Amino acid sequence: MSPRDVARVRRVAALKQWRADHLGVRPPERLSRLLAFAYDQDPGALPDAARAAWRFNLLIALQDATAGAWTLSQAGPSPYNPNAAPPIAEIGAIQRAIIEAAEALVSGRQYGPKIVAHLFARLGPRNIPSPPVPRRQHVLTRMFAVDLREAAGIAVTELIGQVAPGRLRRCPYISDPPTRMRLHNDLLPGACGRVFVAVRRQKYCEVHRHAARQEAVQRALERFHRKRQRSTRRAPKARTGGVR
Repeated sequence: MSPRDVARVRRVAALKQWRADHLGVRPPERLSRLLAFAYDQDPGALPDAARAAWRFNLLIALQDATAGAWTLSQAGPSPYNPNAAPPIAEIGAIQRAIIEAAEALVSGRQYGPKIVAHLFARLGPRNIPSPPVPRRQHVLTRMFAVDLREAAGIAVTELIGQVAPGRLRRCPYISDPPTRMRLHNDLLPGACGRVFVAVRRQKYCEVHRHAARQEAVQRALERFHRKRQRSTRRAPKARTGGVR
């Protein structure tokens, strides 16, 4: 193997490791990280370098999810520059787009934003490893360019399509435990509603998972004490008379 090939293999390995560290390895993990950023991150608390890095992560996630068919537009409100930080207002709009797409799809509604895209076509060797193309065969590569907010919605829809439907849930947690029990964890007005990728039989998102578990333990203890009090009241009283 020539030094050039060795360097290329090392670059590919480094990029693969970088994607695993920053984006996750599989679609469920990538979707979880994207949703966590949309729900939890305060854009105003992010420094410029972190906002620029997050936009670069979103670009890579979009290209991976769509096999390179979509990319960021150079003519959008914030043309792509890996060293430039997008405005805070634009990060907030991206977060809303991610949440809107996820909640609509997981709730069974149609997600149909108005996307303004530019089509670019190139005739040449395929730059995607699958499916393989014989040597000297050229293919037509189509690429759609959109701005960052629209790219976020597309990335979410593609990632949701790669996750098992049974793992996509909305958190039914509300602050009134009796109401939540009576209605069998249905999503009610005032419920959390956060979309999350469930692990096994997880019912609540990571934010409310611990609180829901503590409330369940508290309700179990209350039932135990009530049952114990009833059994104590019903127990026959011991006789105190003397022996004849």
